[in-house]
Amino acid sequence: DNFYRDQHRLFRIIQRDGQTGLHDGFVSWGLAKQLREGTETDWNVVRLSKWKYWMAASDVSFKEDIFFADENFFDVFNFPLAKGSREKALQLKNSIVISKDLARKLFGNEDAVGKNIRVNTKMDFIVTGILDEIPANTIFQINAMIPLQNVNDLFYSGADSGWHDTGASVFIKAQNNDENHITSLLNQIYEQHVPENNKENLT
Repeated sequence: DNFYRDQHRLFRIIQRDGQTGLHDGFVSWGLAKQLREGTETDWNVVRLSKWKYWMAASDVSFKEDIFFADENFFDVFNFPLAKGSREKALQLKNSIVISKDLARKLFGNEDAVGKNIRVNTKMDFIVTGILDEIPANTIFQINAMIPLQNVNDLFYSGADSGWHDTGASVFIKAQNNDENHITSLLNQIYEQHVPENNKENLT
């Protein structure tokens, strides 16, 4: 992913399984929330997750991968929008940003911005942005994205704060690229906030 602005200051948090020793790009939701809401750093932190849900508009419905992301996603990652405001696209809980391809599937040649999409047969979202063409050299092949605060409604209550579930990807935009300093701060946050009964599984 070498097209991002300030890519030298972008880092993905990797978690090691304390039992197997294997490294994983997904971390516990509890740790992700602490990194996002804690005051120990001046990092710009964004949490991500992806799940497949039914989505429908008019008489069209199908399953689609949907990214959940914090509202600052477009501040950390400089994906361009063909329509909509990058600063405001994910500000409202019922916002959804979709790709040009998905817009055509759901609405044909109509302007998709401002239209409703129902997700998981029960939640309605308003299209606030249309993604421009996404480069092939990125792990984020996004067709749909909604604010991460919806995980508690679409997953289960408290899903964004549990220490046992490791479904969150966490990216930080630091003020510099001092990896040793970043690692040291991460270790401090881990020691201070991870519950003792979880530390044997999360390192």
